[in-house]
Amino acid sequence: DIDKRFPEKNTPFKKKYYEYYVRMYIDGITALQNVTDKDCLGQIKANIKKYEKVFNYAAKCESRNLRILSIIKSVFGLKIAIKFIGFRYKQ
Repeated sequence: DIDKRFPEKNTPFKKKYYEYYVRMYIDGITALQNVTDKDCLGQIKANIKKYEKVFNYAAKCESRNLRILSIIKSVFGLKIAIKFIGFRYKQ
């Protein structure tokens, strides 16, 4: 957990760390578009659900797009946020 390892509040380093972590999560969601194996797809979706707290970090990033994504998730839920990511970050 980022906040436990770095207890100081919103330093520039911590904001970059948040952003890196969130972007890695988004990359995983984006990769779903290329997965055809149903078992693998199920495991990935389970992990996305398990680690959805990553969206909490998006609200703390400097990136306006990531903050907006955090709002989308908090208002409409994880399923809509994933659809938005798929639409926004098509490969």
